[in-house]
Amino acid sequence: MTRNSEIWRFIFRRLLGTLPLLIGVGVFTFILVRVLPGDPAAYYAKSRMVLGETELARQALARSIEAFNDDTEQRDRIIAAAQQLGLNQ
Repeated sequence: MTRNSEIWRFIFRRLLGTLPLLIGVGVFTFILVRVLPGDPAAYYAKSRMVLGETELARQALARSIEAFNDDTEQRDRIIAAAQQLGLNQ
């Protein structure tokens, strides 16, 4: 084998080995976000805002969630993409 092919094989193995790590970190982070108690608006407000702005942050977060839920065109595109992938309910 040539030195060049050994280097490419090494790089490929290293990149392939990082996939389980990235998946594990993603799953761990997702679980932490879902399991830990607390209000996301209050969490961000603690570090970035003064006391009175927590309620404003909570209202802004609620408005953006409501806007996403009201956007039927985007929701329909997501459902259509999921059905194409075979992920329909």
